[in-house]
Amino acid sequence: MSIAMNLEIESGVSIEKLASIFRQIGQDGTIEGGLLTGNFSDSNAFFTFFCPPAAVDVSAEGLDVCWQAGLVGAIHCPVSFLVEAQADIAALLVALEKETAARFVLSFQYETIYAVRDEVGLVFHKSMLEA
Repeated sequence: MSIAMNLEIESGVSIEKLASIFRQIGQDGTIEGGLLTGNFSDSNAFFTFFCPPAAVDVSAEGLDVCWQAGLVGAIHCPVSFLVEAQADIAALLVALEKETAARFVLSFQYETIYAVRDEVGLVFHKSMLEA
């Protein structure tokens, strides 16, 4: 069993840039057919990202933003490796903040917000280990 975490990234970040960020944190991904896919090595969480044909409104509920997402994806985290998945995702978000100026939001199935990067910076609102 796994849980799906969704990451919505502001327009302006290419799929190639995201693949580069994954490599910087020691993770491999493959771009094929417009999709970036791969697994985190520690948690075996599987990720898939793509750029929609046009920027889309942010889907995370309860977040009122003035930007649109140009890169979206899901990270499927095995329940038995949530501690490791949380660390893997946190490393990705920290690197994404460092390497881009893009705003982004991480949510659980677009319903619960876990982290937001906005004008203030990256803020983790909730742990994936919380019920």
